[in-house]
Parts: sequence; structure tokens; C-alpha cells
Amino acid sequence: MRLSKEFDSKVMALIMRWDHNGSWQPPYYWPPVGGAESFRKFVDMLHKSGNYIGVYGSGTMYSKKSKVNDFDSSVNYAKNNIAKITTRGPKGQSRMSICEQLRDSEGLCISCKKARDIMEEQALICARENVDFFQLFDQNMGCTWLICYSKEHGHPRVPGQWQTEAMRGFLKDLNAKIRLSGSSMVLGTEGAAADPYVCDLPFNDLRDASALRFGKPVHGYQYVFHAYTNNFYGNQCEVPTFVKLEEAPDNLLFRLAYAFNGGEMLSVVMRQNGQICWGASTPWTMKAPEQAPVFKLVKNLNAARKKYSNFLIYGEMIKPEIEVSCRTYVMPGKRHTLYYPEVLTSAWRDSDGNKIQFFVNFKTEKTTCKIGGKDTVLPPCSVLAINLPR
Repeated sequence: MRLSKEFDSKVMALIMRWDHNGSWQPPYYWPPVGGAESFRKFVDMLHKSGNYIGVYGSGTMYSKKSKVNDFDSSVNYAKNNIAKITTRGPKGQSRMSICEQLRDSEGLCISCKKARDIMEEQALICARENVDFFQLFDQNMGCTWLICYSKEHGHPRVPGQWQTEAMRGFLKDLNAKIRLSGSSMVLGTEGAAADPYVCDLPFNDLRDASALRFGKPVHGYQYVFHAYTNNFYGNQCEVPTFVKLEEAPDNLLFRLAYAFNGGEMLSVVMRQNGQICWGASTPWTMKAPEQAPVFKLVKNLNAARKKYSNFLIYGEMIKPEIEVSCRTYVMPGKRHTLYYPEVLTSAWRDSDGNKIQFFVNFKTEKTTCKIGGKDTVLPPCSVLAINLPR
């Protein structure tokens, strides 16, 4: 696999639009849009090359009708009385889901056994088909689900702790059944796992690139939870809506360096022609970023992640101890301009108490800066690691 070779690491192909109903039209995903046999050949090819396969779900939703193709499940919806197990508002009204531009759908109430059975069936199909990672709870930010006020489901009539307990019970039961099937498939969610679900969702789509639209984000989640769950950077689908991409040619490199400093596994989005693009919603007619620097930076960051896995996979983020003085990186935005240091840094502690601090130059040219008061030259697309006193 070309990317695996270029990045000098295993890769996971996370297929975004694979479900046969059309993009994000849950809950029935199988068979894949290209057919089961084509999917199996692809999975087999990935596994034989030492790589992994992942797929997206669309959370606790039930699609009645697609707004982008001819998929229509309204007959099945009525036949199986799905309305009885969907979330309801205070007056019994339908609780519409997000992504309404794609589908006419309602949320499933996880307190209902029938709703859990529907989602479980689809997850176990993926487990049997040798999927390594199923982002089943995409669009369930943090693995939450729509508030339900139904008087017919047997749960309290107002939102509360029972919803968290229902989801925790479902996750534990589903993970147990996946393991009983002989699969090691990992489940994940969009937006990273909320506190109650961290132990059941060990790998998630943090997608903190989206936070750039609001201003200058910090690695708050990683400070608290990184030692317990790992995340990846996501498909960066919203970036083209708030970054002037062509005026900020280094912005993808910046985002990758930012993700690395947050302990995240790196992700890139591929076009049909195999090029790496700016993000999932970027028009394929737009000129792609320069490819060679992306390969170089990801390779170097992955090498550091493997070498220092005790920190970046199993460790905890701590406050940096060494000060950095460098130039400012300016990222032109459609709403506001963002200003970051040209050298990004983060610090970590492993389970033995050892500490380390990383310094990343994501730019395509060398940069001169002061690290701990000393003049330092960092090569292009490079990472420097300095051990800290215990």
C-alpha cells in the first residue's frame, strides 16, 4: 500500500460513504454500496498487507427516507412499528435528528430492546466481516443520544441519569457480544467519548479541527482523558468552510502537527485519484495541497509516535516546562484570522513518571527559534524531543 510505505506505518482505510442505502442513512448498512464480495476483497487485501479497515456508522438514528437518492424505508418503518421505539419530545412529537439535509429520520431510544437489537445486528455483521474499527456512533457527539420524553418506553418521563445508564449498558453488552463472536473490532464515536463511555470506546474521532472555526482551541480533552482513550484527527470536513485554503498553503501541515501534539493518530483524506486533499468536503476541482511535505511530516511524526509510544499512546499530557520563542504562523480564515506559534509544543508523562516535551516545525522550510533560551534550528517538517527532569 502506497500510503503505508510513504508514512512508514500501518494505516487504516476508514471508508466514509460505504453503506448501501447511501451516505449516512442508518440503521441498515449492509451490504456495502459496491457489494459484499468487493468489500471482502478489499478487506482481505488490507489485512494481508498488515493494514486495517474501518467504516462509519450514523449513530442511534433510523432513516425513513433519503433526500439524496431513492432509498425509502417508510414501508418497513410502518410495518415494524418503529415509531414505538423512537425518541419523543415533551408533547409526544417526533425528535428529528441532525443531518436533516440528507435524510428524513428519527432517533432510536436506546432504552428500548428492539432499538438496541437493530443496532446490535448491524454491528455484529461488521464484526463477522472482519472490520477492525466501526465508528458506529458517528453523529452521536460524545456517544450521547437524543433526549426522550416518551411515556411508553418504561423509562422516566424526563431526561436524567437513566439515559447515561442505558447507553453504558448497551455499550458493555455490545462489546461483550463482539468479543464472543471472535472479533476484536473496536467501536468509536464522533467528538470523542464523553466521560461515562471512555472505558467502552477506546478509539474515537476527536475532530478538533472543527474547533478552529470558533477561535484558538486548546487540548483540554487530551489533558483529562488521553491516558484512558486514544483518538484520531477525523476527516476535517468543516475546514474548507472557515479557512482560506489557497491563502494558507501550510494549513494542512499545521493541522497535522496540532493533532500530533494532542496525542492523536493522524488522518488524511483521499481523493478518487489517490491525492491527499484539504478535507472531506473540499471540491475535487480545487488544487490539492503539495503532496511531498505531507508525506514527509506524517512519516516523521509517526516515527516519533512509535518511538515514544509510552508517552503518546499510554501517557498523560502535562503542562510544557520549556518555553519556546519563535515566529508567528498566520492562518487566514473566512471568519477570523488565526495566529499560532510556528513551532508547536506539548509535554507528556508516562506511567513510570518519565517526562518529555516535543517541538514540531510543520513548515516546509527550516526555522530558527529559541528553545529554553537556546538558539535552535529545526529542519523542515521535523519533530524534536527533549527529556524533562523527573
